[in-house]
Amino acid sequence: MKKIRFMFVLLLTAFFFSACDKPYDDSEEGMDDGTEIIGGTDKDTGSDDEDEGDSGYDDDTGISFGDVVDVETFISKPIVDQVWVKGYIVGSATGANGKKRYDFEPPFDHDTALLLADDPATADLSHVVSVCLTSCSKKIREELNLKEHPENRGKVLSVFGFRETYLAIPGIKKIDAYEFSN
Repeated sequence: MKKIRFMFVLLLTAFFFSACDKPYDDSEEGMDDGTEIIGGTDKDTGSDDEDEGDSGYDDDTGISFGDVVDVETFISKPIVDQVWVKGYIVGSATGANGKKRYDFEPPFDHDTALLLADDPATADLSHVVSVCLTSCSKKIREELNLKEHPENRGKVLSVFGFRETYLAIPGIKKIDAYEFSN
């Protein structure tokens, strides 16, 4: 009975919040508010001729609970369920003292967030997602952060959670599960 009640509450919550989802617009949060980007750029260096039909997802059906998506799909598609986002660890980030800082090159001075991308050489904020390490367990934070483990940079990480805005870019604020890939 508890399982049925939980599923009903989960479906009801998804129904209410899916209609209220606000589209991401980085101009709302103002990237000129003291944001510092180390080793990268916040300008889009990609081509405008990208083929949007290569993601493998049907726009009519959307993305379902538990699906594994790449970073670009996570950024560009409307996602209301918990999903796995899979990408290369390309940097760290922090929002300490109201100032956002994104580090794409060592040394990594912060252990509060990771940046994931589809390309291990990406240093462009429009192509990365942030993963909060402050709202997860101390053990997860210690295992994943680049300050203590700079060797994690370039590794492929899959993180399970809800899509939210974190540090002014799409991301996951609460990690429910994670795994390194080969």
